[in-house]
Amino acid sequence: MKKITLKQLVFSCLVLMLGPACSKEGDITQTIDKIIRQEISSRELFGAITSWGSSYQEVKQRVGKYENAPGSSSSSLCFYVSNKDIKVICDFRDDALTASCVYVASKEVDMTSPISAFSYVGDVVGSRIYKDEKSNTMAAIWGEEAAQILGLTPISDDSFDFTDDSDVPQGATDLGLSVYWANQNVGASTPEQYGKYYAWGETNTKSRYLADNYKWCNGVLTSLTKYNTDSAYGVVDGLTRLDIQDDAARQVLGGKWRIPTMEELDELQEECTMVEDYSLRLYNVTGPNGNKIIIPLAGSYYDKENDIKGYVAVLWSSDLYTSDPRRAVYLQLLGKSDGINRDSRSNGFPIRPVHD
Repeated sequence: MKKITLKQLVFSCLVLMLGPACSKEGDITQTIDKIIRQEISSRELFGAITSWGSSYQEVKQRVGKYENAPGSSSSSLCFYVSNKDIKVICDFRDDALTASCVYVASKEVDMTSPISAFSYVGDVVGSRIYKDEKSNTMAAIWGEEAAQILGLTPISDDSFDFTDDSDVPQGATDLGLSVYWANQNVGASTPEQYGKYYAWGETNTKSRYLADNYKWCNGVLTSLTKYNTDSAYGVVDGLTRLDIQDDAARQVLGGKWRIPTMEELDELQEECTMVEDYSLRLYNVTGPNGNKIIIPLAGSYYDKENDIKGYVAVLWSSDLYTSDPRRAVYLQLLGKSDGINRDSRSNGFPIRPVHD
């Protein structure tokens, strides 16, 4: 069976996007999202369009209940899943299924539902790339204007040879800044997921985020036991940046991963273009070199509550707020309120690691 590479898949998606758009009347975003989650994600349909090596007739028989769509040929099977708002294209080479694309006439739906078990790999040509070794499938999500595409193809030896920069660590993106930025938060398996939450200087998550269970004080933040510059708040040690043993990114991920400094977070905010996609509850971040990452609106925890989840993105830095050592520095992304800020060290924040 001939295989299609990642670059070919993304190019195929691009060609498809330049074709005629699906028809769409009214606001049916919720309906489309439901169909993606229930129909496209089903074992019956998703299994059929990722049954690599299956013949044209075998796949056609498995999807026979769907309406035929224009574009079908001896090497391409096209059908609608929902009133022309979702179109599926299966590509065959030597009568063997080698690629599939799901074309959706909406920018406001979650295209990751069918690939929830996949692992995020990186970005290429504006596409988010995922893979699943179990099903031998790679996926690319790509979109523009009012449509999105989920492209699928079997994993091949050169599937993920999409960068010429061997210095970029796996799981990171070169934004053209002073450090490489991780593609997702600590504890997340995709860029869109919020990940885990950590009190500043702690390396384990917990069910409550309060001073009375904070590692670096004796029950209250006026009795600090580490990272303190003011005797009014406990033992003074003069430490203003996290030791590596207290860096959750390093302790969880290993290698050279670490929590970014205040300067690195400021550089990210100042040098990159930040565009909020409130419908997807995330920020699209584009670096000076055109590469992109996603930062979800994960919010933060005080005690057991996270009332701002889905409304604001916050990321810990490794730096103490020296004017008030009960607090630590973080980056806040909240429209006109974007920028460096400080908050209680005992609160639970997400972490977006960096790599030197």
